[in-house]
Amino acid sequence: MTELSKEEFKKIKEANTIASNIKSSGIPQRYWRSIFLDYQVKTVEQEAVIVECKNFAKGDYSGLIISGTNGTGKTMLASIILNTIIRRTPHDNNGFDSHKRLYTEAIKMIRCIKDTWRKKTSEQDAIDKFVKPEVLVIDEIGMQYGSPVEAQFITEIINDRYNQRKKTIILGNLNIKEITEIVGDRVVDRFREDGKLLVCNWKSFRGGTA
Repeated sequence: MTELSKEEFKKIKEANTIASNIKSSGIPQRYWRSIFLDYQVKTVEQEAVIVECKNFAKGDYSGLIISGTNGTGKTMLASIILNTIIRRTPHDNNGFDSHKRLYTEAIKMIRCIKDTWRKKTSEQDAIDKFVKPEVLVIDEIGMQYGSPVEAQFITEIINDRYNQRKKTIILGNLNIKEITEIVGDRVVDRFREDGKLLVCNWKSFRGGTA
C-alpha cells in the first residue's frame, strides 16, 4: 500500500475538517455542497444580490439582511455564504459550544433560550451560544411567536454581536418594515451602517434548484 505524502495527507485532513465544519454548523443538509455557481441568476436584480453576498463572504461588511417571499432562495444564499467562509478558513473545533459559524432559525433560537426556564439553567449561557460564533445566520425571522420577550432576545443577541464586531445574517419572508418592527430601528440602522439590506423580489424558485 502506497503511503500518502505530507501534502496529500494535509489535503485529506483539510477536506475532512471542512466537511465536519459544514455538517456541525447547522446548514441545511440539502445545501452542504452548494456554491455560488449553483444559484440561478437570470435577472439583473439577482446578479446584484449575488455580488453583495460574495462581498459579505469576503469580509467587506459585517451585517446582511435578506428579505423576500417564500422560495426566492434566501436560505440557499446564506448557506452558500457560510460554506464559502468555512471552505476558505476551516477550523478544528467542533461542537455547538465552539461553533465559529452557525446557522439557526429564529424559532429554534428562542426555544433554546426558553428551555433554560424549564431546566433552571442560565438564560445568559443560552444567549451566549448565539453571540459567540464569528458568523451567525438567523433564518425565518418573524416565524417565532412574536412576543415582546422574544423580540427582546433577538435584539439583545444582535446588539451584542454588533458590539463584538461579529458577522450576522438575518433572513425573513418579510419586508424591511416588518423586520424592523420585530428587531427595532436601532438594529436595522446598524445593518445599514456596516452592512447591506437585500431584497429578493423575484418569483419563487420552487420546483427548481434554489
